[in-house]
Amino acid sequence: KAKLPLQALRGGGRIELEGLSVGDTDISLIGGLLRGGQGGAAAPEVEALLLGHNAITSKGAVRLANAIRCGDLRVKELNLQSNQIQHKGLKAIVAAVVSSGCPLEVLDVSNACICGVDEDGKGKRNFAAVSELCQWMRSEGNTLRSLRLGQNQLCGLNWQGLGVYDSSAVLELCAALTSAECLLSELSVYGNYWGAADATPLLEAVQVPFPASPASPILSTRCHSLRPLHSQPDVLCPARLVIPVRQAKGSILRALDVRWNELPTSVCDELARATSGQVESAPQRFRLHATLEGHTDLVYRMRSQDGLLYSASWDETVRVWYQGTLECLKQ
Repeated sequence: KAKLPLQALRGGGRIELEGLSVGDTDISLIGGLLRGGQGGAAAPEVEALLLGHNAITSKGAVRLANAIRCGDLRVKELNLQSNQIQHKGLKAIVAAVVSSGCPLEVLDVSNACICGVDEDGKGKRNFAAVSELCQWMRSEGNTLRSLRLGQNQLCGLNWQGLGVYDSSAVLELCAALTSAECLLSELSVYGNYWGAADATPLLEAVQVPFPASPASPILSTRCHSLRPLHSQPDVLCPARLVIPVRQAKGSILRALDVRWNELPTSVCDELARATSGQVESAPQRFRLHATLEGHTDLVYRMRSQDGLLYSASWDETVRVWYQGTLECLKQ
């Protein structure tokens, strides 16, 4: 059982309980300590509840959701990173936030097994929680501004790249990002093995400029240093391009973390140009395509040109390979 800082819990504010072996039974105690006072007094608003790197399962997450739904817990930042809340736990939390009007702005469920598959590939895929989350992001008046979904096997693959690739979760997330109601400014999807096949939807999602509607004249603008891929009417300003957007409408990402996926370098470069903030894209994950056998020592240099691959080794040889068949043509 965890040793909880009772005074900090009663006082609200910023509550840091990371790495304290907090379990499911402790969640009920936390909810009770945060409950509003007697006489119908409202529960104090918690700036941040940090529960990362603990032993919370879906059962504890459901208890946390109950506290949110009943109004006992009103929190702006919730960190459940590196717990095992599963898709059932995340669904309960999102539903509770929506029904109670909880002002949640920052949600971290990285490495929380929200798609039903753990990092070793064990479990059964279930993207229902991701769908619920995306539905909330598309809803009018949602408060979510920062979302961290790293290492959740969003594409159905584990850390070894084993499993069956599935695009449904990442495509739904991309669709939510393009919604005019989505006001997300920070997104982290590192370590999900997001493949090249779904690179284009991600690129389109983060660079969509929302045109002004007749009822909403242009009241603000955002500057982008380079022209986006979409052909849109642009307004020139010195050395920059200004893309009109509706005031307070549409996701303008200031931070995007796509490290440890399988996105091509060209796409990572386009992401950096398309967004208005910081993009973390290196390193990416590469799969072994083939093993070229022939050198007897370390290969220190390789070059590709005109369909041929040249390799130089400390065995004092240079070999030429045909890229089509990976056959060694000469030494």
